Amino acid sequence: WSPNNQTVAMYTEGINYDQQRVFFVGLNNENFKALTIDGRGFEPKWAPKGDRLLYSVYSSSSDLKPELWLANAQGENIGAGRIKLEVQTWANKCVFTSNTSLYCAVPESLEEGAGLFPDLAKNTKDNLYQIDAKTGLKRLVAAPAGNSTMTNLIISSNGYYLYFTDANSGLINKIKLK
Repeated sequence: WSPNNQTVAMYTEGINYDQQRVFFVGLNNENFKALTIDGRGFEPKWAPKGDRLLYSVYSSSSDLKPELWLANAQGENIGAGRIKLEVQTWANKCVFTSNTSLYCAVPESLEEGAGLFPDLAKNTKDNLYQIDAKTGLKRLVAAPAGNSTMTNLIISSNGYYLYFTDANSGLINKIKLK
């Protein structure tokens, strides 16, 4: 469900090898405008207000590595404002701090095919980036010591810390943001 309760389901339909169409289904059985995406392996994450959608897809143009995109995802604006963030990671490795800011764990390197086979990045060190959801501007926030592969990112209620689970050790870690 979207945070604004307008969309209760999404499904994808293949157009060709490198494109899919995402359909949004409303709470009252509305069929909203479809979003055409450039890639496969669609993995979405809603912005807090439910009006934008962060998603990752892989395609032949990215050597089958996951890439992040943002798009409007509400009503007649679905698909408008779509931008490629030029970040190679999965949407599930990101967390929104507001409707216009998010943090993402970005692997230092990815092998060809990692979007199709995420286990290829299982032991790859992640760095933490902050991304402006309006402009796409990104900045490196932290390069954690060791070879942490970050999962389950959570922002503290006061916004001072980011907690994550290290997929390799299973330990919970924190990064001071402010």
